[in-house]
Formats: sequence, structure tokens, C-alpha cells
Amino acid sequence: MPVIEWSDTYLVGIEQVDEHHRHLVTLLNNTYDVFVSHGQKVEIEKVIGELVDYATYHFASEEPLMSQFCFPQADQHLQQHEYFIRQIKSHQADYSEGRSALSLELIVFLKDWLLEHILVRDRELAEFIAAERGKSRAPGLQLDLG
Repeated sequence: MPVIEWSDTYLVGIEQVDEHHRHLVTLLNNTYDVFVSHGQKVEIEKVIGELVDYATYHFASEEPLMSQFCFPQADQHLQQHEYFIRQIKSHQADYSEGRSALSLELIVFLKDWLLEHILVRDRELAEFIAAERGKSRAPGLQLDLG
């Protein structure tokens, strides 16, 4: 059973960002599956590593959008990205060095952070971009950023 069931309510209206969010949800669900199945250390390290790598990639792809459209909350948004990466990398290091285990607390943190970030922070960014491009915001709107 997934920890997050993907829903179109998570769409922000920027196709690439929405695809990345879907993949992040999949990676979080994979992490939860390994936790529930009491996966081996190598499996846990692999899923956490994939989550860190993909989150880093996703955040790096959002940052040029903020710059291109002069997003006024860019600094706060970037700080949230950095916070997330610091938290997950810290846990990754603690786990690899045997100081902690993959815990439900971590899964809940990841889920809550990701959903809040998508539904509030990334939606603010998408709405700002839509306004800057002179387009009205509608559910499922796919902006052409090319």
C-alpha cells in the first residue's frame, strides 16, 4: 500500500515539474515498501540514494524557472530545497554508518514535506509563472515553458 496515492490534485500545471513530482511520489512509495518489508541494508541504501539523487535533480530543474521568471519567493523556496536535502542526507549518512534505522518517522517527514511543498510552495511558483505569462490558472493547465 503506498504512503501517497498519486492524485491530479497534486498537479501544479508545469508538465516537467508534475512528471518529477509523480516520480518523487513513486520513490517515496518505494522507500515505504522497503521499510514495511524490512528490506536489507543494501535495498534501503539504494532507495534512499535514489530519493536523494532524484530530489536533487528535481530541485535543480526548478531553480532556473525561479530565476527566469524572477520569482519573488525564490530565496525561501531554495532554502526549503536545501533543508530537505540536508535532512535526507543526514539520515542517509546516519543509516549507512549504523547510527539509525529507516523509521516510520522519516517516512512521515518525507511524505508531509513533499505534499506541503507540492501543494503550497510549488503551486505558488506555478501560479506566479502562469500570471507572468499572462495565462489564467486552471486545474490541469500545462504551461508551455519552451
